[in-house]
Amino acid sequence: MYAQDPTEPLEFVFKLYATDPDFKSYSEPFAASSATILYFDNQPPCKVEKEKIKLHATEYVSKMDCVESDVLSAMDILSQKDRHTPPVAVVKVAAVGAAEALFSEQYEVIPRAFCLSFNTRHTHWTYYLLGGMARKNGYILDLDSRIEFEFVGESTLADTRIARVFRSKVTIPLQERPAHRFQLREPGAGGGKILIKRLPVASVKQAGRGYGVNEQGTVVSKIYING
Repeated sequence: MYAQDPTEPLEFVFKLYATDPDFKSYSEPFAASSATILYFDNQPPCKVEKEKIKLHATEYVSKMDCVESDVLSAMDILSQKDRHTPPVAVVKVAAVGAAEALFSEQYEVIPRAFCLSFNTRHTHWTYYLLGGMARKNGYILDLDSRIEFEFVGESTLADTRIARVFRSKVTIPLQERPAHRFQLREPGAGGGKILIKRLPVASVKQAGRGYGVNEQGTVVSKIYING
């Protein structure tokens, strides 16, 4: 029986891929290059929650779970093709000799349910008001009164246009279909004048490092409004 072979213990290697092409855009943590990859096994430390075994020590998958792709290639886990189209993660499950093995010491099958928990990426939403909107004394209002935006100054874009910049005071989770209701208004009596009844929401593909007004390298979602 393969599980009893002391020289080549039985192991299963799984390469995980996401059916959603945007999964890496709205999930943490994913690097911009393929130099590292998420790697998990059923060795300690594992956490058991609701009869499921988390293959990572923290609440969510983190950068601590990343290993160099070269290491996995040396272990004959990653092929050259995998380097060009890397999986979301690699999972190695030892059948015996692990904390959460698939067989007991008597080689009886032990049913296991393994899981990975990914956290949602959070970004500061940053609105760039251009054209006529840049000349308005506007402000952004959350109709659900949950998120506040602050005016952080003006920014000159690459094409020399000037934009008024508003950024959320807190980070907002990226979602495929955000339900936020943000409105652009101009101050005045009775709540002011509505300039844009419903501002567009951030796309999961818009997340990136910010280097503009007061962004200091934070992760932002940039949304441009022409008017």
